[in-house]
Amino acid sequence: MSHDPLPDPTQRRRFIGQLVGGAAAVAAAACARAVPAQAVAPVAAPTSGPQQATADSAAHAGAAAHHTWDLSWTERLTGTSTHRQVFDAPEIAEGTVLHQARMFYVNYKDVYGTPEGDLRAVLVLRHEAIPMVLGDATWARYDFIGKKVTKLKDPTTGEWARRNPFLNAKADDKYSVIWPDGGLDALIARGAIVLACNMAFGGFADRIAKRTKQEDDAVRDELKAALVPGVIFVPSGVFGVIRAEQAGCAYIRGT
Repeated sequence: MSHDPLPDPTQRRRFIGQLVGGAAAVAAAACARAVPAQAVAPVAAPTSGPQQATADSAAHAGAAAHHTWDLSWTERLTGTSTHRQVFDAPEIAEGTVLHQARMFYVNYKDVYGTPEGDLRAVLVLRHEAIPMVLGDATWARYDFIGKKVTKLKDPTTGEWARRNPFLNAKADDKYSVIWPDGGLDALIARGAIVLACNMAFGGFADRIAKRTKQEDDAVRDELKAALVPGVIFVPSGVFGVIRAEQAGCAYIRGT
């Protein structure tokens, strides 16, 4: 099997295990205020073996009718997929979680010839990773997200990012830290499930509101409208990880 080379190593020198500079302030706000939502009913432990999907669905059928959270993603984990993996990303870490999820697809195809339809990747973006789920309009309007919060550069120009650098990747992007087929949008198109922590999202929105002297609710509504298509909110990133594991996903920390 041929090795799949990384992008420019100088752009990925802090690739694994390093916090993105300047994001610590976001972490402090992340848990300060959650976007209001109804509580989720307790989750029963699933059975093991072939009966897991049936037991899991039954355990959650009643709960699903009593809250506002979209749990349709859990049904995608109990189908015919043979390999399930959850990638937990509390930090941006130059998009490490995207690299890991891409490798999940690429390596299983290279080694076993596994079709992508048989793979289920769940990416949980929480804590300091919330800017990854915000669309280009948000990055452009609040340009301090690139320059001050994440310290990320535009993949094409090398200037401070005024668009989400993890979307719409191109093969000739000189400053990209992801593969052209490994952006957040590309992974969603491949069938990856992307979950965003509601608590961290609320904290990040409130921080922007305070910095720009806007109403908290107005900013939260604005950021929700600019969410990357396909991203699903969960009450917390912790809930998303646990629920994915209960549905049969193995765990890996995406940093």
